[in-house]
Amino acid sequence: MGEDRTRDLPDARSFEERVLAEFVAQREFNAQLLDMVQQLNARLTTLEDKVERRLMETRPIWEAMQAQLNDVQSRLISVEAKVDDMQEQLLHIDSKVGSIDVQMGELAVELLSMRGDNRGMQKRMVRLEKLQPQS
Repeated sequence: MGEDRTRDLPDARSFEERVLAEFVAQREFNAQLLDMVQQLNARLTTLEDKVERRLMETRPIWEAMQAQLNDVQSRLISVEAKVDDMQEQLLHIDSKVGSIDVQMGELAVELLSMRGDNRGMQKRMVRLEKLQPQS
């Protein structure tokens, strides 16, 4: 156990040379990472520009669509108000028709009564005509 095994390493370079080589390798790796990040940044910028152009192309379409939807909504509100008014008018008409129906019923009863009275008078007239001497 007293023997020095670090001397039997396959790399014959000194410790300092190996550390420096690691630093160089780390720098190369960092440079590659930086290059990849820059490429990703460029791609992202290109994508952002494309999205912005598409937004500029479609924005007028969406604004026009929004204006049309607002117009449809205001018209729908107007139609709903008119329907509400018509319902109120129909309720009023319905109550008047009910009143007319009651009056028609009363008139029908009165007419039947008058017909009964008329028949009674006709019978009396016939009897009176029979009683009067014929000239």
